[in-house]
Amino acid sequence: MEKAEKWMLGGTLVLAIIVMETILFGGLGLGVVAGVIAYFVCLGLFSKLYKRSMSKLAKWLMIPIVLSTLDFVIFGNTVLRGFNIIFLGILMLLHALEVFGKCEQAAFLPAWVGEVLSLGITLPFASINKPVVLVKDELGTGQKKNMKVIGKVLLGVVIATPILLVVVGLLASADAAFEGIINFAFQNLTFNFDKLGAKSFFVVILFFMFFSYFYGLSHKEVREVRENYIDPQRVRDSLLMEDESERILNEEHDLINQEDSVVNQPGIYLDFVVVSTIGTLLCVVYLIFCCSQLAYFVSAFKGVLPADFSSSEYARRGFFETLPIVGFNLLTIMFLSYITKREKGKKNTYIKVMISFITGFTAFMVTCALSKMFMYMERYGLSLWRVYVAWFLVLSLMVVILVFAKVFWQKLKLIKIVFIVFTVMYLGLNYSNVDYLVARQNVNLYKQGKTSDLSGCYNLSSSALGPIKELVASHPEVLEYQEDMYYDTATYILSRLEYNLQNEKWQAFNLADYRGRDYLEKIKEAGYESIEGAVRPLVFLR
Repeated sequence: MEKAEKWMLGGTLVLAIIVMETILFGGLGLGVVAGVIAYFVCLGLFSKLYKRSMSKLAKWLMIPIVLSTLDFVIFGNTVLRGFNIIFLGILMLLHALEVFGKCEQAAFLPAWVGEVLSLGITLPFASINKPVVLVKDELGTGQKKNMKVIGKVLLGVVIATPILLVVVGLLASADAAFEGIINFAFQNLTFNFDKLGAKSFFVVILFFMFFSYFYGLSHKEVREVRENYIDPQRVRDSLLMEDESERILNEEHDLINQEDSVVNQPGIYLDFVVVSTIGTLLCVVYLIFCCSQLAYFVSAFKGVLPADFSSSEYARRGFFETLPIVGFNLLTIMFLSYITKREKGKKNTYIKVMISFITGFTAFMVTCALSKMFMYMERYGLSLWRVYVAWFLVLSLMVVILVFAKVFWQKLKLIKIVFIVFTVMYLGLNYSNVDYLVARQNVNLYKQGKTSDLSGCYNLSSSALGPIKELVASHPEVLEYQEDMYYDTATYILSRLEYNLQNEKWQAFNLADYRGRDYLEKIKEAGYESIEGAVRPLVFLR
């Protein structure tokens, strides 16, 4: 067994224990920071042992990784923290692949996306039996003496245990201070054997997965080795050493010959007449649809609610009408773009016109859905899901615009730009403290008399307690019990938040909960009393 592999065995075992204790059995707070730090300590150690270094992309990825990690100790939004685990895991995978140079494809190309997905699925499992193989090989190469020593140590521990129990009992009876220490230990350091068994199980699973992951990153044999395999790390190093002027000349040469090379690419695609027929019929259907529903769509821009529609139904239909159309049209645009690359002259222009119309229709649908949602929020205030839907629609609109730009500007690195836009918008959603904004908006509406309850504050995290504290101070009537709409009152909302803040594990610590407990104490001074049993049955039905 190599020295690096020994370090990997020990490092991944420690990492598995830390992740189990801080995240799986801890909470999505400060424990996530501890787990991420432990991961990067292992990554740094293994990259040094295998003489790898961070590429330019890996260094840039550290920015969203750090911001996403810090989000767990600043804010307390439950939904976003769940998505943050997935988002952070994807970023860490991309970072590790760049450090170890595992991707053969250039970054942010369609083939690169497929390769990343493949590696993300296979790496944690491809070498999952490798620790057992390495230990068996180590035992078979003259290392049995070390195992005998370990066995003797274990035997000594077994023999010493009853002796130590007798000695500790005698010392405890002879000294009151020592007896107090022993009593404290037995009272506070008791073992929950059920939880211990569950923790041991997850440690074993995580250990094998982490080892397979890091072993796959640092060893080529995990993936199929081709005859003419080129080490991606060496390719990157050579590109960095290449003269800048020569690279520019190569790019200009590629651009000059791009059209001819693309036209001659092999592939299976439909004839222009077939494609233009499909696209034209689709455009005609969309045009008829727009004309027939124009009043329905445009009414949202004017702030007019159509007859027989409630505001919630109008906004909800706008979203669910738009979602499938956006997905279908993006696929259609990609298909037509694929054909566009193989046509010249007027044929190319006609296909681009069809793509422009489909893109415009898609953007129009998304904009209408946004206007409906904004009209709904203007009338009834904010809620978490209204904000999430509006954010998703804005993201969809930006993606549609970028896809449209790609058709006319082939040099645009679409996947890279979409990745950057999504990362910036997602981090912006997290750091906007959406729970506070929702609570502030609904509290203002209540103060202005535009709403009679706090239903928009339902399901918010402890970040909402600041505006609610101010409302209680100026309008103490919000704490009054109202049986007919109990679930929309401040009393019920505060009861839920108080119950959620009972978790005092250090792993679950975040600043929002820390400030929230202080706000809750001040609200209690204003007359709020928690209602025992009113919240507990409902918390688990969220």
